Amino acid sequence: MVLLLPLIIAIIIIVIPLAIVDDFKSKRMLKKWLRNNDYSYFFIYTTDKRKRKFIESTVLSQLNKGIEQATFDGKEFSGFIDTKIARMLSIYDNQGFPIIGKIEEGKLTHESLKVEFQEMVIRDKNEKAFVSEVQERIDKL
Repeated sequence: MVLLLPLIIAIIIIVIPLAIVDDFKSKRMLKKWLRNNDYSYFFIYTTDKRKRKFIESTVLSQLNKGIEQATFDGKEFSGFIDTKIARMLSIYDNQGFPIIGKIEEGKLTHESLKVEFQEMVIRDKNEKAFVSEVQERIDKL
């Protein structure tokens, strides 16, 4: 036990302060990102081949101008939001894609449209209804 004491002290003196500094930097980076993107609306979709083709050819062109876009490939986010920020904000919470959201006064609001996508596009083949639903839901945010 006495032999482990220097190791324990080294951990306390080195590792814990480094973790605190890293946490502080991450929180500062997140606040800056939220401030820079205040009053933004966004649409995030997956890069699944079939969904991506539909969204890029049908949905994105019909969204209101100024709506930010990002993709998620199963591991990484790209576009409007990067992976580190998305993880800190818990954007992907296993509810599914596509996801819409807004940032207002430093607060994030988001929701999944996976169920609507499955019902309107895959089951009912009503693509126009889905596009309208996406825009209406973004407007309600």
